[in-house]
This record gives sequence, structure tokens and C-alpha cells, in this order.
Amino acid sequence: MHLQLKSYPQTSRTISYGLISIMPLLLIYEGIIAYLDRLSLLHTRNTAEIFLKHVVQTLGVDGRFFLLVVLGAIAMALFLRDKKKTVFDFRYFFLIFIEALFYATFLGMIFGRLTEYVLLSTANSSNQLWEGIALAIGAGVYEELLFRALIFHLTAYTLVRFLHTGTVPGYLISALFSALAFSWFHYIGGQPFELYSAVYRFFVGLFLCLLYLLRGLGVTAWTHSLYNCLIVIQRILF
Repeated sequence: MHLQLKSYPQTSRTISYGLISIMPLLLIYEGIIAYLDRLSLLHTRNTAEIFLKHVVQTLGVDGRFFLLVVLGAIAMALFLRDKKKTVFDFRYFFLIFIEALFYATFLGMIFGRLTEYVLLSTANSSNQLWEGIALAIGAGVYEELLFRALIFHLTAYTLVRFLHTGTVPGYLISALFSALAFSWFHYIGGQPFELYSAVYRFFVGLFLCLLYLLRGLGVTAWTHSLYNCLIVIQRILF
């Protein structure tokens, strides 16, 4: 069967493709974290991950793998619901990776040394490559789930559907709110506030909101994760 490129842009941005495509990132992240934690080599965690898992744990369940299982179940349920009208091709996931790598490289070229200065500053406490990679992947996945899939998406839906703000104003307000929350969250936990880095993160948050709106969760999460990984590798190895 030939790869149906015409349907890729629309199909790959669906929530089912998005959730399924981030499963490898979650598995890699949880695997590295579990290994480092067992060896007592884990120094820090992502704030968005801590928040999401804390919310889950307040319900009385183990947050470590609960999100992974639930997101996987939701993805499969959506896929089974839409399989008659949605093309499912495993080769699309490779295209998602390639597309995300292009956007990640573009981000690195645009922001350059700004990224080196402020992004993933929590990883500066450790020179371990694997911890840096784990934090990079975790930030890409959990921050996209929290700030784009939940805050941006649900805020926009509420404003447009129930408050009747109009599509453009609703999404614009939601993007600004999401980007502000994204920037502010990075200073929870003791990291000193800097206007320079706060503004930088705000504009990165706006870019990721736009990417999420146009390309969906999968491409955005992979872009964020690969972008972070490129910076970590550059910092540690070079």
C-alpha cells in the first residue's frame, strides 16, 4: 500500500495520532527515570510532570504509570472509534518524527544562544547525559500535555463554545494565557526569576501554541522533546 501523503497533514494532527505518537516518549522517559532513581542518580524532575502526577495521586492512585496507561487507553479508544474514517499507517509516525525534527532544528536556529542560556536550566545541576535527556523528553511530553492539550485547548474551547468570544479572539487569549502559565511554571521550585528568560519562554510558549493548533499534540510534543534533547546534547558533549 502506498503512503497516502495527501491525508497525512490532517490525519497526523488528530488526538488519536497525537496520543499514540507520544507513547514512545513516555516509555523512554519513565524507563530512564526508573533506572536513574534506582541508582540514586536522579536529582530533579519536571514541574509539569510533578503537578500532573500529584493531581492523579490525590485520586488515590499511583501517578507514575497511571498517566501512561490512561493516555494509551484513550488513544486506542479514539482510534477504534475513528478507524473507519481515519487512515492508520505506522509510517505516519516516522513522518511525525521527521517533521518534528525539522521544527526543532528551526527553533534552534532562530533562538540560538538564547536557548543555551535559559532552556532546561534545571539540567545544569547535573552533567549526566542520561538525566539531561530524560528531563528533555519529560519536559516535551508533560509540558505539552499540561500547557497545550489542557490549558490552551480547554481554555480556547471554553471561550469559543460557551463564552462566544469568537474563534480568533478566543484562541489568541488562550495562547497568551497558556504562554504566561508556561513561562511562570518554570520558576516554581526555587529557580530565580529573570525577566530575560521569562520573556524568552513566553515567546516559545506562543510558538508551541501555534504549532499545536496547526499540527496537533504529536508533532508539538516531539518538536519540544527533540528541541530540548538537541540543546542538552550540545551542552554536555560540546
